[in-house]
Amino acid sequence: MPKKRSMKDIGKQDEIHPSSRRFTQLNRVVLRDDKLARMNHLRHKSKNNQVSRAIVFKLALEEAKVTTFTEAQIHEVIQQYIARKDVELAEEKAKRRPGRPPTAKQQQLTMSIEQEKKEYETGFYCPDLRDAESCEQIILWSGDFNALPRIKFTRFSKPKEETVEVMQE
Repeated sequence: MPKKRSMKDIGKQDEIHPSSRRFTQLNRVVLRDDKLARMNHLRHKSKNNQVSRAIVFKLALEEAKVTTFTEAQIHEVIQQYIARKDVELAEEKAKRRPGRPPTAKQQQLTMSIEQEKKEYETGFYCPDLRDAESCEQIILWSGDFNALPRIKFTRFSKPKEETVEVMQE
């Protein structure tokens, strides 16, 4: 396994020949730094996503003033969470003149709503409020990401709609 070097280890970067060993070292260092920055960005994005979901469920639990939720109540909170950006999307659509392409913000809102709906169909990752111990933990939770592992999370899928076929003879 190659040694992980930094720009400081390699030294000055005056004029370097493109076929030199030093050039390849610098290239590896730059690519590694880019990869670490990208991974760090993704990690922070997922942390913020988990925290925002936990906050929404904490507020819903405090508002309902019950010890646990039923599955129907959990699905209702998930649907409210997904619909939270609908008002902002409607405002963006109203601002835009007819015949003009959608703004970048409108496209971003549409994509995030569609992504959340798709996740809800496959399994929405959120706190399990059916469990009394988990509900106690989320009420005591202060909003810190490092305390989230104490709360039990699970995936809830959108309930399948039953279709009734009428047979005609």
